[in-house]
Amino acid sequence: MQKLTSILAFVTFVTPVASVVPVAAVATVAAASGLGCAVAGRSAKNSLELVESWPRGTTLDHPDLRDTADVWVEMIDRAKSRIDFLEFYAVSSDDSAMTRVLDALDRARARGVRIRVLVDARFSAKMPDLPARWAQTSSITVRRYDLRAITGGVQHAKLFLVDDEEAFVGSQNFDWRALEHIQELGLRISEPDVVRSVRAIFELDWALAGGEMQLEVPRTPGVPSALRAASSDKAATTPITTTPIATTSAQHTPARFEGEPVELRLVASPEQLRPPAVGWTLDVLREALLRAHDEVCLQMLDFHVVNFDGQRWLELDAAIRAAAKRGVRVKMLLSDWSLKRENLDDLRALATTPNVELRVMSIPEDARGFIPYARTVHAKYMSVDGHWAWIGSSNGAKDYFYASRNVGIAVEGPAFAKRLAAFFEGNWTSAYAKPWPQRAR
Repeated sequence: MQKLTSILAFVTFVTPVASVVPVAAVATVAAASGLGCAVAGRSAKNSLELVESWPRGTTLDHPDLRDTADVWVEMIDRAKSRIDFLEFYAVSSDDSAMTRVLDALDRARARGVRIRVLVDARFSAKMPDLPARWAQTSSITVRRYDLRAITGGVQHAKLFLVDDEEAFVGSQNFDWRALEHIQELGLRISEPDVVRSVRAIFELDWALAGGEMQLEVPRTPGVPSALRAASSDKAATTPITTTPIATTSAQHTPARFEGEPVELRLVASPEQLRPPAVGWTLDVLREALLRAHDEVCLQMLDFHVVNFDGQRWLELDAAIRAAAKRGVRVKMLLSDWSLKRENLDDLRALATTPNVELRVMSIPEDARGFIPYARTVHAKYMSVDGHWAWIGSSNGAKDYFYASRNVGIAVEGPAFAKRLAAFFEGNWTSAYAKPWPQRAR
């Protein structure tokens, strides 16, 4: 029980259901434990790096941004004791950039680095070879996370941690195609408080996947979820619940991007699976849209208001429309994969709203021929007024916010937001982006 108690203490500050702890008290405990906000001005060096993947054979490369494979290899080669991956799935291919990443992992194992890999149970079953191979080694532990059994969603986050010193969070799946055939964006983070919060998410999911903790999801909206320690000890199975998290500036961590000050905030979903000081992605995005004054630049793989269960979901759609109604110019970029028949009417209605513009990006086939599940734009990010930005793993549908595990970073500060807006503008004006729907001539 000592190990389980430490997991519970690390992942979330808990209190018996019968008692209530003020948010201020939770913040005090969080600060004392090292999971609170950073000390202002502590970061003297760059602790945030924007990293891209781009489809080879296109003009979408940005020379000032390092490629994902290069950064991953560098991070793995720096590992001294442990590396932890939280991935949707894992797949490689011979003669791809992923072989360099796998070679780096082999070097890490040879140095005695311990590796844990957590993948979605259902989706990774479609591509089981790499996790199965890893599981046969003594230095890699693999768990499969059946989040559908807990919340009805999937493990969709894409992140990893190195020695509690660095984290990588973004849209890049652990997939060879995500390194050279898909546009992706991610962040390399070395700000200690943010890395600790990423660690808290990983440890929570690792415990849930291993049966060391159980989550009882309430059916009534607004009722806190109950976390139970999985044990035959009756006393240990007493329900515990996370204290509600306030949206305050105390959750922002000072950092530096390209020599300029910024503030970081880790965000995640689903709402009921968040450690303290981690924002709920949907709330953070809606708040940013509510505060927008001039321009919003939003890119996702897809955006749809009909959920997987057939129910209509309009929260994000309504926030975009409300911003446009206030006179904010909203520019949206989606992959052509989003143009599904059942989605066209709703997309057209949004795209023809005054002050809303939609363009769809199409990436041509690779010179070597067709590659399944590739040649698209998969980055998910938003820039608001050249001052606020978000990068993550969520697309524009209800499941990504309410049921599935997704993780991202909100960044306050013009240095980063303007760089992200410039990235967006490059896509927006590229030969691969076309207005949608096409205007009649």
